[in-house]
Amino acid sequence: MKLKTVLATATLLATGSAVAEKPALSWEQLREHYQCPEWFADARLGIWCHWGAQTAPTQGGGWYARHMFMPDVKNEDWGKRREDRIPSEERRSDI
Repeated sequence: MKLKTVLATATLLATGSAVAEKPALSWEQLREHYQCPEWFADARLGIWCHWGAQTAPTQGGGWYARHMFMPDVKNEDWGKRREDRIPSEERRSDI
């Protein structure tokens, strides 16, 4: 059944691409039929700049976010580190 489905799909794709015509348009034909979208005339185009942590060269520049997720550190390790900072019931009374 799976083989029949694969063969049918391959046949449809092959016949579809064989029958399709490639348009032979020239630049003049494109100029005649092309219409500029309405939103393009009203759109404001500009450049957006952001100065943040990823721009600092000491943090690795554009690789800042990639360095945040190190492959050798698992989520369990972060939980173990955090438990040291949470005061226990006995130590809460000291605070």
